[in-house]
Amino acid sequence: MRHAKGFGMRVLGVRRNKSTPVDNVDAMYGVDELISILPPCDYVVVATPNTPETIRFFGKAHFAAMKPTAFLVNVARGKCVQEQPLHEALTTGRLRGFAADVWPRYEFGQSFPIGYMSRLDVHRLPNVVGSLGEGGNADDLLERHMQFGCESVSEFVLGNPVRREVNLDRGY
Repeated sequence: MRHAKGFGMRVLGVRRNKSTPVDNVDAMYGVDELISILPPCDYVVVATPNTPETIRFFGKAHFAAMKPTAFLVNVARGKCVQEQPLHEALTTGRLRGFAADVWPRYEFGQSFPIGYMSRLDVHRLPNVVGSLGEGGNADDLLERHMQFGCESVSEFVLGNPVRREVNLDRGY
C-alpha cells in the first residue's frame, strides 16, 4: 500500500473490521461493501487468508462490478478467485488483465489429473502474468521468519501482546 501511495494512487481497503486503521489506506470498507467499491478501481489486489469464507469468494458478480480496463492481482490463495468467471472476464474483454503468484490446487476427486495450474489455461492467456508460487521467496525470507519467531517468543515471555499471533478461530 505504501508503494501504491508513492505512485499517487488512492488506496481503498476491505477487511473484516473496517474500523481498524491501516497505514497508507485512504478509506477502509467492510467485506460486505466490496462489490460497491470495485467500479472505480484500476487495480484490485486479493490478499486474503485461506479460510472457509474466502474459498471461491471472488467471482462473477465481482468481475461484473469491475471496469473493463481494470487489472486483478491475486497474491492470496489460488482458490479465492473462481476460475470459470475469471476466464470468461479475461476472454470477453470484461477484465483487462490478471496477475497471480498462486493457482488453484486440484486434487483427485475434484479433477484429474492432480495439478496446480488452471484447468482452463488461464495462465496461457496473453493478458495474464503469473508465476508458480515463488513471489514470496525473497533472499531474506528465512532470516525474516526467524526474526518474527524470536520476536513472538520474546513478546509471549514478557507478557506482551503477540503481534503475529495466529487466531485459530479465524483460521489465520
